[in-house]
Amino acid sequence: MEINETTKHVLEHKDILKEFKIDLDVELNKIIKLQENHGILLTENSKGIHELLRQTEEISINLKDNKDATELVLRPVLNVQQTTEDVSRLITDVANGNRKDHPQLEDLLKNLIRYLENGGRKVKSVKNECVAIYITFPTISNWIQFVKDCLNGSLVELFLPLETYLRTLPKCANLKLTFGITEHDFLAYADQLG
Repeated sequence: MEINETTKHVLEHKDILKEFKIDLDVELNKIIKLQENHGILLTENSKGIHELLRQTEEISINLKDNKDATELVLRPVLNVQQTTEDVSRLITDVANGNRKDHPQLEDLLKNLIRYLENGGRKVKSVKNECVAIYITFPTISNWIQFVKDCLNGSLVELFLPLETYLRTLPKCANLKLTFGITEHDFLAYADQLG
């Protein structure tokens, strides 16, 4: 008798379970797509990163006055996590001057970009790829130092005021920002140097 009750209960909820599985598959595919598009952020423990940086430094020493690569580009990304709101779009729109309804965010982004442009670096564009910040570097040494700063976490503090402000927005109380360079992008740009 109990088996019949269980079978009946499962059959009654079969459609709900089927919908749940479809929703779960959709969400998993979104996560897979996100990882394919944005990759995994480099960390100091990323395999082989220090050796690649050492080799890149050797290349820069061998180049005349370290000036042979005036259009070095890198695409660090600012990932927005733990919110259902499209904060990446908001950041991108404000950074590109397309929205003026968040003056405090605008000021924070201007300060952030000003800092990122220290040492001759130039922010070429900010795109809604998470928040991709395309930066050019005047020298290989400048490029290497920026990568090292991303790896050792010294740039994290730069984003804390932005994160604090964004947490005041609706549905963003638990928002978390991570900033770094994806393994894919690092390898692609490092390959241009060699």
